[in-house]
Amino acid sequence: MPLIGYHTSIQGGYSKASERAKELDLDTYQLFLSSPKIWNYPELTTDAIKLFKDENNKNQFPNTTIHMGYLVNPSSGDLQIQSKSQKAFLTEITYADKLGVTNIVIHIGSHKGLGFDFALNNIKDILNQAIELKPNVNLLLETASGFKNSVGSSFEELDFILSSVDYHDKIGICFDTCHVFAAGYDISSELEVLKTLRQFDDIVGLDRIRAIHLNDSKEKLGKGKDLHEHIGLGNIGEEGFKTLLNYDKFKKLPFILETPSNQIRNTKENISFVRSLLQN
Repeated sequence: MPLIGYHTSIQGGYSKASERAKELDLDTYQLFLSSPKIWNYPELTTDAIKLFKDENNKNQFPNTTIHMGYLVNPSSGDLQIQSKSQKAFLTEITYADKLGVTNIVIHIGSHKGLGFDFALNNIKDILNQAIELKPNVNLLLETASGFKNSVGSSFEELDFILSSVDYHDKIGICFDTCHVFAAGYDISSELEVLKTLRQFDDIVGLDRIRAIHLNDSKEKLGKGKDLHEHIGLGNIGEEGFKTLLNYDKFKKLPFILETPSNQIRNTKENISFVRSLLQN
C-alpha cells in the first residue's frame, strides 16, 4: 500500500512534526527545516537530531520527506541569489542527511528569462556539488507547473537535467499532480493517467519517481497556475487520483498531501478521503 502523508508543522522543533503526524494517523509526513521564506536555519544540535530520530522510531516513520525552502532557486542568474541558493541547498542536504530522512524535495526554480540552457548549467553544478557530499537522502526534483520561466515543467526538461549530472541513484523526481496538470499533462481519468505515465516512462523513467505530491487543481488543464484544491474537488477529479493511488508501480511510494484545510474539508477529512480511494 502507498504511504499517505501530509505536510506538518515544525513549530516547537523538528520532532514536533513527527508528533503531529502521529496524531493525524499518517504513514509518512513532510516538513520544512525552517520558515520556507527565509534564508536562515536553526542550529542543528546533537540533542535535536537524537530527539527527531527517537520520535520517528517511536512513531514508526521510516520514510520522511523534507521540502526545501521556497527562496532556493538553482536556476537563477542573479549572483547573490545563486550564492545564497547554493549555501542553503547544501545546508538543507547536510541537515537532511544528519536527521536520517528519506527524501528532500527541491524546486528547480526560474531562469527569469535567461533560458533553459543557462539554468541547466547552474542546476548541474549545484547537483554535482550535492553528490560530492555523498548523501544518503534522495534528492528529488519537483515537477514544475509551467509558470512563465519556470524550469522542469516538461518531462523533456527533467530528463535533460537528470542526464546532465554525474549519475547518482539518489537523484530522482517528486511528481506533483497539480503541477503536472497545470503544465498540460492530463491526469483527470484512468485513460489519461496511464497515457501520461507511459509518456513519463518513455522520456524519464518511472523508476525516477520516488515521491508524489498529491494535490487537485483549482485551474483547468495547462493553465500554468499552481493552485491546490481538495482531492477530487478540482479539475483533476476523483478518477484520476484513484488511478494514481492504485497504480502498481507506485504502491510503496509516499503520497504527500499539500491540500487546503478549511470549512470544505479539514486535514483529517482530506486524509480520510484519500484513503477511501485505496483498493486492497
